[in-house]
Amino acid sequence: MGGGVGLVAGYRRQFSNNFFVGGELGYSYLNLETSFQSGPNPTVSFPSVSYDFNNTAELKNSATARVHLGYGSDRVMGSAIFGYTSVDARAYTSILSNGAYSKEGETSNRIDGTTLGLGAAWRLNDRVSISGEYTHTELGDLEFTTVYRPGSTFTSPSYREDFTQEFSLESFRVGLNYHF
Repeated sequence: MGGGVGLVAGYRRQFSNNFFVGGELGYSYLNLETSFQSGPNPTVSFPSVSYDFNNTAELKNSATARVHLGYGSDRVMGSAIFGYTSVDARAYTSILSNGAYSKEGETSNRIDGTTLGLGAAWRLNDRVSISGEYTHTELGDLEFTTVYRPGSTFTSPSYREDFTQEFSLESFRVGLNYHF
């Protein structure tokens, strides 16, 4: 959960049949984070040993390029949105057992994806409009491997644990627009 703020610059061209096409570039500062902690989970092979799994995923700094295709009347416009999004992402995982097995792993990188959505705008006057939109973005994945933490008493045999953190973003945006 979280939120963000951003700026968007774009251009729309409306044709005589009221259909329009537009393009925009945007930047948003995001503060989105989700966490999951499993709590102690007993193992099947050794019932007295339990593991606690923690996973955190974060998204920051988003850049977008999008196209709007739609229809509009004098005051109201509706559009389909298609675009490309690039965002800074971070993933962290830790595993801790009551048997002193302790591992963690993390990675961060810029990931990209495609955006689809619907939007609407209402013109308040010749220069100002308000807008709202919903978009869904399928982003790339982050892959990483955990390593033993200092102090872990269980290090042999060495187990490799690979993780893939999948990212998607549901966005509801409200905007105040100035038309030049």
